[in-house]
Amino acid sequence: MPVPRADHGGSRSSTAAKKEMQKPRAHDKDGLKKSTSNQQGMESGLFLPLGLLVLQIAIVKRIWGEEWRTLADQGWSLVAALVASVLYLVKIMFNRFCKKSKHEKLMSAEPANGPRKYVFLNGLKYDVTEFADKHPGGKVIRFYFDQDCTDAYNAFHRSSKWAAETLKSLKKTKAIPADVPPQPAYIKEYRELVRKWTRMGLYNPNWFFIGMRVLEIVGCLVFSIYFARHTIILSAMIAGYAWAKCGFLQHDAGHLGITGNSDVDILIQVAFEGFAKGGSAAWWRNRHNKHHAKPNVHNQDSDLVTLPFLSWDKDHAKEAPKWLIRYQAYYFVPLLCLYVPIFFITTKLFMWRKKHPFEAFVAVLHHLAFGYGLMGWSGLSLAETVGWFLLGYAVQGVYLGFVFSLSHFVMPHMHGPEEGKNVDWVKLQCNTTLDFSESEVVGWLTGHLNLQIEHHLCPTMPSSNYQYIKDDVRKLCQKYSEINYTAMSLWEAVRLNFKTLDEVARHRCSA
Repeated sequence: MPVPRADHGGSRSSTAAKKEMQKPRAHDKDGLKKSTSNQQGMESGLFLPLGLLVLQIAIVKRIWGEEWRTLADQGWSLVAALVASVLYLVKIMFNRFCKKSKHEKLMSAEPANGPRKYVFLNGLKYDVTEFADKHPGGKVIRFYFDQDCTDAYNAFHRSSKWAAETLKSLKKTKAIPADVPPQPAYIKEYRELVRKWTRMGLYNPNWFFIGMRVLEIVGCLVFSIYFARHTIILSAMIAGYAWAKCGFLQHDAGHLGITGNSDVDILIQVAFEGFAKGGSAAWWRNRHNKHHAKPNVHNQDSDLVTLPFLSWDKDHAKEAPKWLIRYQAYYFVPLLCLYVPIFFITTKLFMWRKKHPFEAFVAVLHHLAFGYGLMGWSGLSLAETVGWFLLGYAVQGVYLGFVFSLSHFVMPHMHGPEEGKNVDWVKLQCNTTLDFSESEVVGWLTGHLNLQIEHHLCPTMPSSNYQYIKDDVRKLCQKYSEINYTAMSLWEAVRLNFKTLDEVARHRCSA
């Protein structure tokens, strides 16, 4: 079950216990050394994105024998390095406002000989103390410590033989009623619906739809490179659109919602997130699993890490500087132009820290391929190529960032793990998510993520099939007052998004 593998803090209440926690232990010293090492790796990691940039330029120039045609070309390489450095500093600002230091995490963490950790699944109590650190889905499993994770597990690992075998290997006992809250009636109905949708074949791959998506992306990218010599601006905008559609396709692949075969889908994700876009599939899964496990739960949902620049929640906004947040409704869209460049840095640092050499290699291939297409084949200068990438990144960032912002941010937030604890899967997904528009055109343009409630309830279902389950989901929510079905038009969702940004800013500035 993609239950987050985040550092789990568990402080003891008594003064004696706190003093004992402050005593140096062998594992604390090792952890501090590791923290220092990681911090140094973080700083040295700045050179990785710059190195990839330089490698792209150097190899392309070397292979195709181009000379540095003008002094401006050399100057632009320095400008590109400066831009990368500025983006890195922006990332540090995010860390400063949004993340605990590694030392703070270490000192608040449960000692190695602390209490055992359990999750509850299908009426059984599983000991995951040792397994948590090995969980392939990352830290997300920790989000469900001492909670029932049955529906989260089924949603993420619906047909995983490996997950089933792993469960068999874990120590387990029968759960007692006091361990797990009583299940609402809608949970049983939801599970029956999932079985119904499975019988209908809605979890099976839609090969025609897959082919159409791939054809659109490849066609747009080829068209973009071909016309770069004639119109750089239009070419870059088409590339940005294609990269956004890559984002939707790799999103489905990361959920194993393309073919249903984990090996094939991860390969598809690497192809479209790594080679086509220059990103990291592993980084995306690590981040996105947390969002799905606990949507709109602060300190667990990584998508809520938007301070100091943006906030959709009045309590969350208390940490934002007034002089900046008051204008968030105005700079929201322009800020999305930096969405991809910032993640360009983040993904390279992730590859560096987590040791993903293959993904780094694929990212280099991305830059070499596009570098050759633009500089070697279309004949663009280095300055024109950098400008092409920046414009394409801006279009991609505004496209993806805006679509993703519509589905969750305006919905209720939970201000910490305790608030989100023991909120059942169906209620959590439905009450923190909204659908916008049922238009097939909007569905195609948004990767069918306009039906976000359906996606969150069934993340491994091919996105083209959400339209076939939306009526069942709506009826389920309307039957029970505890769960909501929030749906509106695209324009209503856009207006609500900006209205929320403005109201939160006004509330923060009036406090």
